[in-house]
Amino acid sequence: MLTPRAWDLIIGSGVVALALLGLLAIIPSGVVLPGGVEIAALSPDFWPQIVMICLAIAGAIVLFQGMFPAGNRDDEDEGESLSFGVASLKLATAILAVFVYYFAITHLGIVVSSCVVLLGLMLLGGERRLKILLPTAVILPVLLYYFFTYVANVPLPLGMFQS
Repeated sequence: MLTPRAWDLIIGSGVVALALLGLLAIIPSGVVLPGGVEIAALSPDFWPQIVMICLAIAGAIVLFQGMFPAGNRDDEDEGESLSFGVASLKLATAILAVFVYYFAITHLGIVVSSCVVLLGLMLLGGERRLKILLPTAVILPVLLYYFFTYVANVPLPLGMFQS
């Protein structure tokens, strides 16, 4: 049985490798770039690259935590551990939520769909404090909507709220 520290090393390495694959192979081969895009944020490959860079940073942090654990804690005493069945069910639920989210965007719009899915994923992850759940699930999608709509000038679908 692998220790949580070993899992951090495996997961961190896998996430960094996946991000590098996206940056170096998938995005360059899968995104068609039109000529003459003056604003970098409007280039079709800009946001996918940002996502891959953030993914690489997150993977590097997990990898770093596996290499250099904080404090003097033992791997055996790291709190609650999920069984393989529960962890697999949570993973399958999260993947299903992403597919439901994808299809809900056209009907409910990106803001409402994001609020609902974000709330569900935070609950799935174990967060139970309403003072964290509700503001995060509402404020984050609204702020991102305003950023993309008014700063980056990228129209986002509003679903049934489209006028």
